[in-house]
Amino acid sequence: MRHVADYSVLRNQAGALRQTALRLIHGKALFEYLRKKEVRGTARSRIMAHFYPTRGYQYAVIAEHGAYVRKACSFLCASHVGTGLVQDPAFLDPMQHYEDLYAEYFDLIAGRYSRSRAPSRLRNSRCCPC
Repeated sequence: MRHVADYSVLRNQAGALRQTALRLIHGKALFEYLRKKEVRGTARSRIMAHFYPTRGYQYAVIAEHGAYVRKACSFLCASHVGTGLVQDPAFLDPMQHYEDLYAEYFDLIAGRYSRSRAPSRLRNSRCCPC
């Protein structure tokens, strides 16, 4: 949020705020997927091993939960600032629609890793092309 405050023009702040909100949506997607889909056992282990290949399972889960809490709180703040203070219409329906679409996209990607061993070409690719 600091880089949002660095801009002195409201229009530039609104653009930086939208960019921050999109980054936060991407950052909290993994934990939301695990929670909403109730992924447990070996499926969860495979997904965590993909996103945290150099960490142990327990450390990866703790790290992901901590990141999720921080990003979810920051997203709540960014949404409040975007709708209440900046009054940017992009924070109403378009941002929610994007969050839903990204969750759907993440379900498809993460579902590949939870069902079976991913082929090596998938293991080495990034989830999001951005």
